[in-house]
Amino acid sequence: MTQRCLSVMIGMAALVLGSGSPLHAQGATASSPPELARMAEKLRPGQWIWAPQVAPAGPLLIYVDLSRQRATVYRNGIRMAVSTISSGKDGYATPTGVFTILQKDANHRSNVYNSAPMPFQQG
Repeated sequence: MTQRCLSVMIGMAALVLGSGSPLHAQGATASSPPELARMAEKLRPGQWIWAPQVAPAGPLLIYVDLSRQRATVYRNGIRMAVSTISSGKDGYATPTGVFTILQKDANHRSNVYNSAPMPFQQG
């Protein structure tokens, strides 16, 4: 997985698990699942949509669609956030499969990219 893709996914997880308010200007809020669906179809690179009130509690699942370059967050089975992603390029393919978060590190530094900061790493 590229660092950028990982950063997007970590950013989404931080939004889902964090304060409950969007952190960046390129994000938008939706008030209902139908509105979120309409807005998700029009996302441009770097944009995301956030609708935490449609599913305030429950287990989380993040689904990444490499063919559409989208990550979708479901809480309790309800779609509540969508983001564009930037996955691996030729020769650096993004791995596929189901992954469980086994560790978290708020102050992680990359052991691959010259000790680059990777805050809120989850692996």
